[in-house]
Amino acid sequence: KIGSLRVISRTSSMMFKGTKKDIPAIAREVHVRYVLEGSVRKAGNNLRITAQLIDAAEDTHLWAEKYGGTLDDVFDIQEKVSGSIVDALKLKLTPKEAELLAERPIPSALAYEFYLKARQEILKWTEAGLENALRYLRNGLEIVGENALLYAGMAHVYFQYFNLGLKEEEFGRKQAEDYVQKAFALDPDCPKANFVRGNLIAWSRPKEGAQCFKRVLDKDPNDFDTLFYDSCFLGTLGRRRAVLPLEERTIKIDPLNPLAYIHSGLNRLWEGEYAVGLERLEKFHRSFPADVMTKWFYGLSLAYMDRKEEAG
Repeated sequence: KIGSLRVISRTSSMMFKGTKKDIPAIAREVHVRYVLEGSVRKAGNNLRITAQLIDAAEDTHLWAEKYGGTLDDVFDIQEKVSGSIVDALKLKLTPKEAELLAERPIPSALAYEFYLKARQEILKWTEAGLENALRYLRNGLEIVGENALLYAGMAHVYFQYFNLGLKEEEFGRKQAEDYVQKAFALDPDCPKANFVRGNLIAWSRPKEGAQCFKRVLDKDPNDFDTLFYDSCFLGTLGRRRAVLPLEERTIKIDPLNPLAYIHSGLNRLWEGEYAVGLERLEKFHRSFPADVMTKWFYGLSLAYMDRKEEAG
């Protein structure tokens, strides 16, 4: 949420959980200067959190702290940790960035946990995952009542039903549109609702769809989902100049996530750079060999290279 910082996405960061690699080696692998390291211990409703910020280039500690409290205090602790990092790096926040750091889109820690679990299920791109996501989001809504972020999550689930062709087209699309409007009624600037709306209208109303994606990235320039879909969308329109910085940022914030490379591969195909497209899509295919979408795009890149037997 701070424009001057590039924060590595959770998908790449969690690759190092339990690793024996030292901090400088990890920093080199994902091209960062600073590493936040720590642990969270939970006993019942009680939390104990340790955190330390390390300058990987110098292999020195800039700041370290321990926090204690309950699950109800987790958002306060999160804000304190963020503030400490800002102070240690001597960053000057804009008023908008300070507001974003203090933002709490879901008031309950448990409901927020349900939202995060739902998001992970959505990203599995399976019908079972979407059913699990719906259950988590409904649990969250039972706890806090109407909530813009949870409604946007529901919209994302139904968009995925529509996107993957798992339900009748109008079922998924109509439900997604309804939940987008519910989210906007509570928060007219809800980024995740703008993300889903952008996907729903981009192909029929490109200018409006692009505006929705822009609203998300104006508020959160590191939103992986929006960077990914916006890049794919602009690539099909031949907007190379607009696509390249999106591709670059997506890969930089999640360098160990194969999904970060698929849009780059597809966009190279649309540009006629078939060998580069094949190389990038092959990397994605190696990571997810059983994924239907992966097979399709990799096969497409082989066909463009006139390797039709392999593509078949």
